[in-house]
Amino acid sequence: MGTAKFEERIRELTEGMPDLAAIMEPLLAARGKLRTEFAHLHRQALAVVKDDATCRRLMTIPGVGPVVALAYTATIDIPQRFRTPRRWDRSWD
Repeated sequence: MGTAKFEERIRELTEGMPDLAAIMEPLLAARGKLRTEFAHLHRQALAVVKDDATCRRLMTIPGVGPVVALAYTATIDIPQRFRTPRRWDRSWD
């Protein structure tokens, strides 16, 4: 169900219930703003990933998208710090 249909359906369900409609309108407006901001942040993340060779390479792994690639590269900024995989486990101590 798309955004327009969702909002239309909510308005349809609250028709004849002015108290509920008064509650839902600000919630629908907030939902719209959140969706707009999410889309903006998503475009920014994609732009960062596009310019980062490590992120692009990580995204060739099935299931790894821009958010996971960015989180991984932000956490493991310099992989050479970890001599072995076990060193990774103790790095958080």
